[in-house]
Amino acid sequence: MIIVLAALLGVALIVVLREGSPRGKAADSVTPEPTLEHARGSVVRALAIAEGKLLARNPLVIAGVALSGTALFAVGQGSRLFLDDMGVALMLFPMAGMTLIASNLAVLRGRRDGLEEQFGSCPVGPTARTIAHSLALAGPVLYACIVAAAWTITARALGSIGRPHVVELLTGPILVACAGLVGILLARLLPRSAASLFMVIAIGFLEGALSAERGHLKPLAPFMPTLYQPVEVETRPRGWHIVYLLGIAGALAFGAIARHRRGPRIWSALGLAATLAISAAFAQYRAQTPARDARAAAWIATPEAFQSCRHHGLVTYCAYDEYAELIDRWRAPVDGVLALVPAPVRARPLLLRQRLPAEAISGMERLEIRAALPFPVPSAGPFAWSDDGAIHPDMTLCNHSREPRCQIVLAESAAAWAVGLPISRTHPADPAAGDLPTEKERIAALGLMDSSGQARAVVALWLTLQSTPGIRGAPPDTRARQANRGTTYTLTPCQEGPPVAWSFKDTGYARRLSERPAAEVSARLASMWTIVTDPRTTTRQLAQIFDLQVPTLAMGAPPPAFNDC
Repeated sequence: MIIVLAALLGVALIVVLREGSPRGKAADSVTPEPTLEHARGSVVRALAIAEGKLLARNPLVIAGVALSGTALFAVGQGSRLFLDDMGVALMLFPMAGMTLIASNLAVLRGRRDGLEEQFGSCPVGPTARTIAHSLALAGPVLYACIVAAAWTITARALGSIGRPHVVELLTGPILVACAGLVGILLARLLPRSAASLFMVIAIGFLEGALSAERGHLKPLAPFMPTLYQPVEVETRPRGWHIVYLLGIAGALAFGAIARHRRGPRIWSALGLAATLAISAAFAQYRAQTPARDARAAAWIATPEAFQSCRHHGLVTYCAYDEYAELIDRWRAPVDGVLALVPAPVRARPLLLRQRLPAEAISGMERLEIRAALPFPVPSAGPFAWSDDGAIHPDMTLCNHSREPRCQIVLAESAAAWAVGLPISRTHPADPAAGDLPTEKERIAALGLMDSSGQARAVVALWLTLQSTPGIRGAPPDTRARQANRGTTYTLTPCQEGPPVAWSFKDTGYARRLSERPAAEVSARLASMWTIVTDPRTTTRQLAQIFDLQVPTLAMGAPPPAFNDC
């Protein structure tokens, strides 16, 4: 992507340099403002249509569309449209830069060709031509709208959930319009083609400076980035930011007009646009109120007050309203596990409730929300939820790009719950756990339970493999086994699943069980469920019961999808 961007900028530079120096006198010195006011409307309309066609076919604009479209779909189609829609504006930046250069070159076309003197015979002057060039930006803006709409439709078709905010999607096309207006204003103030390239670079640096990680000027950036983490509880002043950009667009447009025509109406319009932009800029900072901070804290601490639940037998699935579409995806791996366990286990109630991951709370950047939480959050160090006996899918589990991970996390969690293994961490993982000398110490520091050698661990792994057909058929990853310096691993290294350390040897025996018919193994396990789920029953005893051969080294390695965070 960087190579393509550099190539396109190189092409733009060549185009600008080959334009040559201007010939003839500047229009500013030879062309008075005409008095044929009655002809202005129709002439401006015709000129805008002609310039619009040229701009829409401009190679730079087409290249910008291609680059933005490629970038938008290369980074992924999103998983949560109501959160990922903010990235559309950023991906349209290449198109905005190309539109700036193209509009600047369009305004300076007559100057480069030495035709400015001929404009004196036209029924309209530079003011009307400026208006026409501004209206011609409708083509690039329409392109931007099409790209944003195509991204939305494609993302939805590929399994993304929710609906995007229309206001957020409109930010990108408005940025394209603003960029084109910058090019027009620059041509009127500094009629040199090369200036547009430097302006694109300057705007890029401005965006980077305003959206700095620790800065407080993020709302003033053309593309408003994530204001703070976690993004799920962020209050984005989308509406005010659109007004802010529209005010800037108006100021740019009337500023370009004022270059050739000054009067009370022009100055009033320019002042009104500037006032609108400044007022909206200040309004963005007032969007985050104490009431919204308190609601965000309640959204985190009491999810049941903001969630919808569905009951399927004795299993209850609860998700935030905007995530309710994920419930149907949660059911498949859970139902797969429950179909293989004895009836008494299926008769136990099970709750799956979505909640914000502990890691997101530990990294919370807005102190007002952290202070409003009803439970303490360490200012330094990781946070851990208390164990409430429920399985907790996170905010992105089971979107279209993480389906294998969804199957593993939920199947592993349901299997651990069925055999009596823990499903929640008792304490957060120690970041320095990897530096401890022994594996036993590392496992304890990570907040994991070592299930090595327990028959119930083999049963849980077998249930996980059987309920995730997409994972069961994946070949073992022997490289992962060889790279591990110990005898255990976690199926969910991203800390999403149960806090259990599984042994490679137990994994091999689970694969041995998977070689037999699932119905046969399930029936035999049901007849001795109390024994095989007893923590005192060993893997060796289970192997003797089922007459399992010693697994090979390769069989003990987890499939590649297990390590896919």
